[in-house]
Amino acid sequence: MDLKYLRTFQAITRTGSFQKAAQALSYAPSTVTFQMKQLEKELGVPLFERRGHQQQLSSVGASVQPYIENVLAASDKLLSFCQSDALTGSLTVLLPESLLTYHLQPILEEFRKKAPAVRLSLQVENCFSIYDKMRLGQADVALHYGVGNYPPSFSVQPLRKYPLVLVASPKLSEEDSDFITPNQTKPLCLLLNDARALYLTFFHSYLREKCITLAQEMDVWSLEAIKQCILSNIGIAFLPEFVVHRELQEGTMKEIPVEMEQKEMTAILVRRKEAEDNPVIQCFEDIVRAHFAAEEEAETGEKL
Repeated sequence: MDLKYLRTFQAITRTGSFQKAAQALSYAPSTVTFQMKQLEKELGVPLFERRGHQQQLSSVGASVQPYIENVLAASDKLLSFCQSDALTGSLTVLLPESLLTYHLQPILEEFRKKAPAVRLSLQVENCFSIYDKMRLGQADVALHYGVGNYPPSFSVQPLRKYPLVLVASPKLSEEDSDFITPNQTKPLCLLLNDARALYLTFFHSYLREKCITLAQEMDVWSLEAIKQCILSNIGIAFLPEFVVHRELQEGTMKEIPVEMEQKEMTAILVRRKEAEDNPVIQCFEDIVRAHFAAEEEAETGEKL
């Protein structure tokens, strides 16, 4: 039985809803739903029941709750006992804003539990800059999108592929939403947080191929600011789909069709091979791999 599912159950009972638990754990709501379905399947009992538009704890779930709390409490005590030789030192991690903002929160939470004495430094950089800094030995670990081949002295672990989307406000006209027809000049603003972001290099290349010209570009510094600008119909943006997944599902944003060959990026985990025996780095790597594997498992389960 996966303890992660039990902790999600605990978060639901403490926050009062699936939605609030997803926010507290930095999960997508669909991930929380998937995990609870898996837990109910393993236990063979319905833990929740729908009342109106809400999922509430069932009578069986209420009876099971104390046992789950006991298991988690015992797990925490065991971890505390086993970590008497606590991990110490420091760890510097390079990563882009998108992965830090939308994926790293549960990873950080788990790492802090397992290595509370380690001084963790997170440095947000462009993926090309991350690649250069890792090769120069300026960080211990990098979590970024692949932009080039590392030397043989590095361990490079592919984590998963992420699709890219062009998004806009539903208010954007049909004519302005046409990014298929070539040779256009559009009165639109392209919103960006980093002009050298890997996904923007793909989109700029596409615009050149199609001979599509936009009126201007606006650097708004953060992905959350970009999203707010899109919701206000200030401009369009080309982003990893997970950044705007909820907004697309809720219909507050729309995807604009494009005919691009390169519509995905691969997230990778990088370190020097010589650091294989470093317990702090290994701890962080194990947590990262487990998180991305669970995320992909959850999405696969949704599609079945």
